[in-house]
Amino acid sequence: MSNNKGCLFATPFIGGLFILMMLPMLFWNEGRAINTYRSLIEGTAAVISVAADTVEPANEGKLVHIAGRATNNKPVRDVLFGITEEHVLRLKRTVEMYQWHEKSSSKRSGSENSTDYSYYKDWTDETIQSNSFHREGYDNPPMPYHGEIFNAETVTVGAFVLPPNMVEQMNDFQQIQIEKAPELSRPVKLINSGYFYLGKNEKSPEVGDVKVSFAIIRPGEVSVVAQQRGNSFQPYDTSYYPVELFETGMHSAKALFTMAQSKNTVLTWMLRFMGFMGIFVGLMMIFKPLTSLLGYIPILGNMANFGIGLFAFGIAIGLAFVVISLGWIFYRPVLGFSLLVVGLAGFAGTWFAVQKFQHKSEQ
Repeated sequence: MSNNKGCLFATPFIGGLFILMMLPMLFWNEGRAINTYRSLIEGTAAVISVAADTVEPANEGKLVHIAGRATNNKPVRDVLFGITEEHVLRLKRTVEMYQWHEKSSSKRSGSENSTDYSYYKDWTDETIQSNSFHREGYDNPPMPYHGEIFNAETVTVGAFVLPPNMVEQMNDFQQIQIEKAPELSRPVKLINSGYFYLGKNEKSPEVGDVKVSFAIIRPGEVSVVAQQRGNSFQPYDTSYYPVELFETGMHSAKALFTMAQSKNTVLTWMLRFMGFMGIFVGLMMIFKPLTSLLGYIPILGNMANFGIGLFAFGIAIGLAFVVISLGWIFYRPVLGFSLLVVGLAGFAGTWFAVQKFQHKSEQ
């Protein structure tokens, strides 16, 4: 009982810290979004499209755009499992082990909270630390092998060599068929040429059994916008952020910049929503002792919880708009002041709503 009370009264402190983390994140996000937008606009004006089959020394240091077929002439190997693939760009080993999982469910009985734990077995590609389970008898062994990605030593697009960070952005893996099981320290089965199985019976897996499969990325078309440096690429410095764009498929320079602006917009709104929800959750944590106390009064408690939730929602919107507007005032003053007015209107609307709610409660 005392532990529950201690946690209850620590909740507002945690909620306050949560809000203090969300506010600077929202401000930073606006600066990131604006500077990314400006960088891409500057890059759009500077880029030149060049042929991929020849490296022109005159373009050294310039922002260039190429599009062509990415290829590799050397084999890519996973020495441990004896897998060799010719001409591929990337080779991925996926390892899954059959393990115990812990699932928790919370219940509330009166003023007491209780948590029940249940256990089930399933495949997963990461080690589940069973020593942190709340009950004994559900032990997972360590994984004998782990997943890994092997990249081609040199990936070329015409006369250009792609830097490793661009190769690592290729993720369109396709699973391959396996010809022969490797010789390992434990028995290995080849299942329908699809994957290796380390265990007694793949149809009735036991904890500790392992599946290993492989996938590759074959040669294919890619598009690049970056600074030409020798026969390769590096980020191009603008007045704000460096520009370096990479996409699979054949795309014009204009299309690459349009996609980058779209990604910037999506990320901006995702972080805004995350910041708003963080503030809202933080406020609800601050009010948690009050809502728990009022929860003992059935009808009044439900009304008060709704009112507090509505109040926290309004304050969260207002705070988010104010912080976003301050970010825009810092980077783009005209629009920033407009957003500040919206944020202050949110505070005012919340205040009038609370006053109206109190007036109805008194009647």
